[in-house]
Amino acid sequence: HSAAFNETRFWDWFKTVEGQPYGIHTFLYTFLDTANPMANMPKPIENPGFSYILELLQRLLPNSTKTGGEGGFYNLFMQAMNHRMPTTCPDLHCVFEYLDSQTQVTTLGELTAIPEMDGWIYAGGNYSMVCSVFAFHGWKNAFGDFWPSPVEAGEQTPKDNYMTQLFATDYFTTDNCPTGLRTQPGGTYCQLMGDYVLNLPGYNTVPVHADMNNHCPAQWPSYFRCPAGDPTCC
Repeated sequence: HSAAFNETRFWDWFKTVEGQPYGIHTFLYTFLDTANPMANMPKPIENPGFSYILELLQRLLPNSTKTGGEGGFYNLFMQAMNHRMPTTCPDLHCVFEYLDSQTQVTTLGELTAIPEMDGWIYAGGNYSMVCSVFAFHGWKNAFGDFWPSPVEAGEQTPKDNYMTQLFATDYFTTDNCPTGLRTQPGGTYCQLMGDYVLNLPGYNTVPVHADMNNHCPAQWPSYFRCPAGDPTCC
């Protein structure tokens, strides 16, 4: 993959997003991928329980229906929901009214499972990117047409990033990583620091594919993603 990585394209993209704030608006949506059942929430939570949890959060979080205040409910949930409907709802009451009028997406679980689109703009004119999404955006821009389409960086978690099959399998050895060499079936990696071993199960095993990680389960305690031998199932 290194030959296909266009460093100029990466830096051109980086300059367009440098200094943008942390992407709290989509922080929770990267893993809310499934509905009927909600296979990203602990059992026995399904849509009624999920809706109740969000209603409680709306009451408890400060600045719950305003655009200001980074920790407010509006910024954590509502902006991303509005992109998915699309509406300009200020709160959940408005969302429930919208869902009651629909025939396809009718629950909060189904709404939050709609994949994040990388072109969506949030308050302040910014893209919304947490660390893993930022890294994947950089890869996506650098690899360009070498990667299949569509692939949404906004759907990638830290685990998704390290499982993506784009790392050299044998780059790290005891010569360049004498104390932190770790080995997985997908290749070797180097742990630079820490008192505990960083295990990365599934490292470097999932080929980049269209709609990658848009609708993946990840339910405690197994966090099962795909059947053995089918890494591109979701």
